[in-house]
Amino acid sequence: MIKDDDGSIKPLLTWIQFEAHSNQGLYAKGWFFLVHEAFKSALDIFHVERINKEKTPLLRDSISFTLAGIPHQKLKEKLKSENIQLKNSDLHNKIMDHKIKDLVETQGAQMKFSFKKGDSLETRCGNWCVQVDQARDDSEEKMGNVGFSIYEKQVATDFQGVWKKLDWFNTSQAEFVRLLETGSCEKIRL
Repeated sequence: MIKDDDGSIKPLLTWIQFEAHSNQGLYAKGWFFLVHEAFKSALDIFHVERINKEKTPLLRDSISFTLAGIPHQKLKEKLKSENIQLKNSDLHNKIMDHKIKDLVETQGAQMKFSFKKGDSLETRCGNWCVQVDQARDDSEEKMGNVGFSIYEKQVATDFQGVWKKLDWFNTSQAEFVRLLETGSCEKIRL
């Protein structure tokens, strides 16, 4: 959690959605900086497998019908009536081995951010960019930090953009993520 400007507690992140931007991939929707989907792991977004609780029973019923001629629930009742523990039934275990898994995208419950040295991100408007010069990941024991340079785009005489270094800041990984999302953090407002 982070305190907002008015002192109220602000949740660190709402669920991050990604959307297409300029046919160059998916970027965090509505964020001040263009945060590409390649940074999902740095934002503690990962995939987990979960058993599909709607489809798996249907699959197990189908297999039970094929192997025993009765629905899976009826087979379990039959085994119990015969005083056979389910875990000791080869037939039941064979049916239970089958499951349908879905890949679900999720964020860590206690988000641990991990931006790395060399990570560079440009703002959506194209006027600023940040480059991480040093970093320590968040861990269970303590918050990590990010040392970063901020650059502003200057127009040169040949109308090409030239990046001018404005300053260097050091902040927590969480505050750095807040900067990427909103354009401001405890150290700077863009």
